[in-house]
Amino acid sequence: MNSTRPAAASPQETESTFLALPLAAFAYVGSAEVNVYCLERDQSTVRLFRPHDRPFTATELGELKRRGTQTLLVKYSDYSQVTSLLYANLEDLAKDARITPSERMVLAQAAIHDVLEISWGMLRPDRFVDLSRRFAGIVSGLVHAADANLATMFPVLQHGGSYAVHATNVAYYAAVLARVLGESSVDRLREFALGAMLHDLGLRPQRQLPSHAAPSRGTNWRHEDGEESCSWHPQLAFEELSARPDVTETQRLMAYQHHENVDGTGYPVGLVGDEIHPWSRLLSVVDCFDTLTCGLPGQNRLSAPSALVVLEAHLGQSLDAEYTECWIKAFHRK
Repeated sequence: MNSTRPAAASPQETESTFLALPLAAFAYVGSAEVNVYCLERDQSTVRLFRPHDRPFTATELGELKRRGTQTLLVKYSDYSQVTSLLYANLEDLAKDARITPSERMVLAQAAIHDVLEISWGMLRPDRFVDLSRRFAGIVSGLVHAADANLATMFPVLQHGGSYAVHATNVAYYAAVLARVLGESSVDRLREFALGAMLHDLGLRPQRQLPSHAAPSRGTNWRHEDGEESCSWHPQLAFEELSARPDVTETQRLMAYQHHENVDGTGYPVGLVGDEIHPWSRLLSVVDCFDTLTCGLPGQNRLSAPSALVVLEAHLGQSLDAEYTECWIKAFHRK
């Protein structure tokens, strides 16, 4: 074992340089040729635990577990190599009872990020839809199996500008909110999570605005006014998904209506209240929350409490009152 001991790092430096992985994850990524680090008992000093040229052994992992070690660290620069191994074992990892449901969700999000982001830029959406269906199956299973603590989960989920992050967060949030509202069918949760993954399909860079495109009816507080492509993306997504027999009508409506406001000021149609499908109204709440906490272009990310204050201010106006209240209460639930 290499005993090299770097100088103490502050928690902020550790957070920005290293990615923490649950110990059980190394049963899947232990073959990666990356340096693996651990935190000393003071939780600030980082020590090289295993050099890149020495593979993990089952005995070593067992000894770490016996000692009570819960996580090990890899550098963010090695992120892609680690996540490619996680992706190769995605279904097995998602069912691994040695890893908590919340940790499995975080690892699944990390595992699928790169391939999902690549598929987002492809000419046809087939690969993105297939990957989204795969991830929706994992999310629905995890949400169905265990109650989620949103306040605990929020800090460990990814938050950033990529669509892969937004889609996976919204799918998870949507399934959690549906579960809190009483949805007990794992198949329905899967259908809902997939619809959430696909809701912004019309924003793909390959999509072209129709020649008859006109400014949308109404405005929306979630996006900058005058962004024509943004105003048209629900219709573009609906049209693209309409050609797919493997997507349900409800999922198409989620894409088409997720920017409709219950007070009629949304787009693309300006529907009011119950004219908007319940799943679209629910999706709108969690889509707004993730947009605020990931940050609009040129704007700072909001903290979860600050984002909840913004949602509460639009309760019953742009957002469905019942679903918004339920989301806020779920976040405060211990």
